Amino acid sequence: MNKEKSDKLKAQISKEKSEEEMKNALDQAEKIIGKSLPIHKFASTDDDPILSIEDRNGKYTINEKHLALMFMQGIQKERGDKLVPRYTPISRMLGVPKQTLSNWWADRETLEKQHSTVMEQGVRYIGHSLIDEMFRMVSALKNIDYVTLFDKPGDLKNFVSLFNVVSNKALIYNKMSTSKVEHEHTGGVAMIVPD
Repeated sequence: MNKEKSDKLKAQISKEKSEEEMKNALDQAEKIIGKSLPIHKFASTDDDPILSIEDRNGKYTINEKHLALMFMQGIQKERGDKLVPRYTPISRMLGVPKQTLSNWWADRETLEKQHSTVMEQGVRYIGHSLIDEMFRMVSALKNIDYVTLFDKPGDLKNFVSLFNVVSNKALIYNKMSTSKVEHEHTGGVAMIVPD
């Protein structure tokens, strides 16, 4: 009899843990797409997917695969001595076939490496693009006629804003403090943008 009660208690704890995992996954989905459904609706087979990942003839982006991996890591169940993803609710939630999810899970190390590479190279690309824009800003500053600048308050305000952006970025790139970072005051006057 004690064994039966123990098994029922374990089953109840496992069920509560699964529901908590689904709730956490829904919270993550809500952060991503701003939409939330109660757990009982989430588990329903009649509802449309919460996060429909677009199938383009069996082709998915690395970001879509990574999103699915995130849910597969968060929504799992015990099978023997290991945890495995709960493919059925994840499939319903994302609108991706269970077999596709299973294939992604089996290939997760490669997918995570690809995603890391995309993120790393993407950040480098963005950094290069920002540097290009900074060069354009500096070039624009060279063309300013300071004599006529004070005739139009709007132009002066734009100049001060642009100058602050360029100078703060230059300081950051040289690992120096900016007006946005607390630091020891050593004198000088901060520019004020006119209204």
